[in-house]
Amino acid sequence: MMRQYVETKRGLPAYLLLMRVGDFYEAFFEDAPALAAAAGIVLTAKEGGVRLRRKVPMAGVPASSLEDKARAVVAAGIPVAVADQVEPSSVAAAGGGLVRRAVTRLITPGTRTADDAGGDGPGGAGGLNNYLAALAVGEAGGVVDEELLGELARLDPAELLVADRPAAAANGTPTGGVGGATAPATADAVDALLATSRRVPLNPPRLLPREAYLHLGARVIRDIEVLATARDGGRAGSLAAAVDGTATPGGRRLLRSWLLAPLRDTAAIGGRGAAVGALVAAREAAAGLAAALAGLPDLARLGGRVGGRRATPRELQALARGCARLPAVRAAVGAVVTAAAAAGVTDAGILPELAASLGDDRLDGAAEAVLGALIKNAGFALRVPRAAGERLLAEDASHFSRHGWSLRGSTRAELRYVSPELAAIERDAAAAAAAVAGLEVRLYRELRDSVGDLTPAVRAAAAAVAALDVLAGWASLAARRGYCRPVFLDGSADDGGGVPPTVELRALRHPVVERCLPPGVEYVPNDVALGGATGRHLAMLTAANGAGKSVYLYALAAAVVLAQAGCWVPASSARLTVTSALYTRVGAVDDVSGGLSTFGVEMAETATICASAGGGALVLADEVGRGTAVADGLAVAYAVAEYLAGGGAGGGTPPLTVFATHFHELNALAELRPNVAALRIETLAEEVWEGGEGDADADTPDGAAAATADGDAPVWFCVLF
Repeated sequence: MMRQYVETKRGLPAYLLLMRVGDFYEAFFEDAPALAAAAGIVLTAKEGGVRLRRKVPMAGVPASSLEDKARAVVAAGIPVAVADQVEPSSVAAAGGGLVRRAVTRLITPGTRTADDAGGDGPGGAGGLNNYLAALAVGEAGGVVDEELLGELARLDPAELLVADRPAAAANGTPTGGVGGATAPATADAVDALLATSRRVPLNPPRLLPREAYLHLGARVIRDIEVLATARDGGRAGSLAAAVDGTATPGGRRLLRSWLLAPLRDTAAIGGRGAAVGALVAAREAAAGLAAALAGLPDLARLGGRVGGRRATPRELQALARGCARLPAVRAAVGAVVTAAAAAGVTDAGILPELAASLGDDRLDGAAEAVLGALIKNAGFALRVPRAAGERLLAEDASHFSRHGWSLRGSTRAELRYVSPELAAIERDAAAAAAAVAGLEVRLYRELRDSVGDLTPAVRAAAAAVAALDVLAGWASLAARRGYCRPVFLDGSADDGGGVPPTVELRALRHPVVERCLPPGVEYVPNDVALGGATGRHLAMLTAANGAGKSVYLYALAAAVVLAQAGCWVPASSARLTVTSALYTRVGAVDDVSGGLSTFGVEMAETATICASAGGGALVLADEVGRGTAVADGLAVAYAVAEYLAGGGAGGGTPPLTVFATHFHELNALAELRPNVAALRIETLAEEVWEGGEGDADADTPDGAAAATADGDAPVWFCVLF
């Protein structure tokens, strides 16, 4: 067996090998100490056989604990290979040889399933996408730019493969036409993913063209709090939490993906927006769809388990029950489309397409076959409902014994009786238990494998369910909070052709802030008008401390992200062109490990914006130049604002910019450039006192921040633009 272990390990030197031995998975030699340290188990030793003539290190885990221990090993940075017995012990014994074993699973950060990663709960993979990405260096060399880092931050892959160009070429692995991968470096990256997917049942690789999505860098995702708050890193208070109305794990994962990758194709954006509109117009039918989606199992995860031939009977049954509910979901979508048409909304967007993805008859047949096969044996006993049995015994204490039945046991719900004939049958069945168990295992594997062949159909249905879940949640949000459907104008985000870059939002609100307001306090909305007919490319925004400049910037950013993701926006109306990239310069902290002061971080971020932001981009800048002396900071801020208003990167159509600042001197730029407007936020403050309410001095610029006589500061104020 030691030789078998060494030979298997030779093909996977970078992996910790766990080999099935009886009821345990065992590791030997150098893998044993690593397993013991990572999994917190005892390191022992085992005789190495006649050739070694010494004991070798050994560590083992029960088969029932494999998932937990493998998870701990992967968390320690060590990939795991699992070798199982691939033939019955009886076959090996009859041939006088060793049981054949082979690697059946590879567990790495990017190939783990929800079970490997800890399930659906906090910290597990069930509510998050678990991406495996590949990176290949092009012919020009290995320059890692800011945009690439932003894409990696958006995907947040659990594992990143670096393609070896010579190795890929020598291997001759074809890309299979994945998304038209023709560039050599792209083909190398696809080949790396395909080579991994041959060992692990992964979703097919997908190419994500950067021109298809709104560019959000890692800094922007953090600054506008798309997934987590900057304060504590928690999800509560983030944009994702504010617009999340999903009811399934797949829906939660897709919501995250859509918010991190807003679209730039107006037809695709319109398909999602129209679907939300149909659901809003047919609220009663939409409630029926929500009920059909509620409680659906994680079809994508279960489909992956079945596709990997790892599903347990319980998981296979859960998948079958989920698939058995798909016709009801499909019917609910049809009811929404019909009701929306009756209400005058004839464009249902992508709803018909999603419904078609749920119409695979093979899934219906497989669900019926699985649910018919996986029936629990009731045992050899007469099972009598307790209430009925006790009533019979109360009338005649010898009712059952007179007919040859004796009480075997009881539960809260029933009484169980056996007869001599049933007892004899049960003894015969027990004698054949081994044969029956073997037959059950064989039949179950055949059933599981037949369902596993339908994995692509399961994944397609799971994707449709997730999309319906997200759209239904967005429709409910729009109806409850008065969101509007954005109208996208026919323009080019890059060259300014057609309609010039435009953002027009009326009565815009921040989706997170308005949810956090105390009872009785209303959000004061503001308008945004950039580009388009206004000719305004840069808005210089000044206000007192705490007046709401940051909320204004973040509300604008959230509206653009939501609109291009396909969601409706918290405004009374929205007209805009597609934005190609979003840049932010807000807040700053020291980057000690990177050797940058607060001002250094600010200038590095500002330099990135100046080098990248051109026509079609949206720039949100807050307090540029504040990290140094007043005169120097004013000079920096003026130069940056003038550069952006003059065209930014490329010198063509300027990016649309909101430039929030305390430097009132910058308003002079509006007198020099017709595409710059000077705007100011005025505040009306209402101070809340310990013993009641009082009016603050609204005529004082800093009245909103003025302290009370006893040191208490106002706790809330509204902003008016």
